[in-house]
Amino acid sequence: MAARWHGTARHHVVVPERTEYVVDTGDRGDSERIYACRLVLSVTAEDVASFETDIPLASAWNWPGDVREAAAFLSSLKDPSRGEDALYRRTGRVPKTDRAWEAFVIVAPYAYDASAWSDDTQQIAALSDTAESIVAALTPDQTSVVGRAIGQDALVPLKQWRKRRR
Repeated sequence: MAARWHGTARHHVVVPERTEYVVDTGDRGDSERIYACRLVLSVTAEDVASFETDIPLASAWNWPGDVREAAAFLSSLKDPSRGEDALYRRTGRVPKTDRAWEAFVIVAPYAYDASAWSDDTQQIAALSDTAESIVAALTPDQTSVVGRAIGQDALVPLKQWRKRRR
């Protein structure tokens, strides 16, 4: 496995090589985007140490029951801060626990902004606009799993994506 060293002379950690991909969901329906988002988060779960999301509760009337329940749990993790109210909440950065991660994976496709990071603070996933935009830093094995599940053509290296958008 290709890897890079990260850390000081006294403490080295092998960090797996990752490629950042845009998961192109532009021509897919809601259920396919939700599936792609949850797939990326599930495949990268063991690499994640923390996450954050907003919780746009104003849209909750339209969400399935499990999403509303997960959103209520995530909303309970901290008191509301400035700019938050009964219709919009943010988790702040949350250390990954089994229960919190499960709730995050359920809610993330419905969020306007959600991110997950590794122990070395590398961003593993960045999600925007209810899974309309998904960027994931994947290892080669993770790339294979995601590509087989949703189609290799849906994974566009971020560098190529940026060139296309110019």
